[in-house]
Amino acid sequence: QNELGDVVRERILDDEGRPVYQTIFDPVGFRVADEEARSQGLELDFYYNPTDQLSLFLGYAFLDTTILKSSLKPLEGLTVPGTSKHNLNFQFRYKFNEGKLKGFTVGFNQKYRSAALLNNYFTDLDGDGDQDYRTHQVDGVDLDPKYYSLYLEDQFQTDVFIKWGGKLAKG
Repeated sequence: QNELGDVVRERILDDEGRPVYQTIFDPVGFRVADEEARSQGLELDFYYNPTDQLSLFLGYAFLDTTILKSSLKPLEGLTVPGTSKHNLNFQFRYKFNEGKLKGFTVGFNQKYRSAALLNNYFTDLDGDGDQDYRTHQVDGVDLDPKYYSLYLEDQFQTDVFIKWGGKLAKG
């Protein structure tokens, strides 16, 4: 490790024989037990059962997750990776209580999840091939960390189901 606590990947010498260090950021080592995050949101569930046979469900959740404290100061205030803001779930179920299909239940479920944040990627300010999380001086100018957020696509999932319940034999 160098004096900043960065994990040293490779030690090379410059033209005058002085050591030059290139670093690599390892999020597993840096982001364990030192980050504080806040998750807050709203969840609404609506159940409607007009008859014994018919059941409808509608669920919605809004979630906002923010990094409050981190050893890497540029991460503070950013969204926690892997989270999406909106989730919607709709389910329809019909149960047969009489006739040849007695005991069978059929239905479908539709889920929606808004685009989840994959991660925030910081630019390489000094050209060493690594993401830069600290201010770097390049050609005499202090450059603050700059990042780009990469989001996954919205997700839709449809499930169809058939269920049976009843006695297998008399007794």
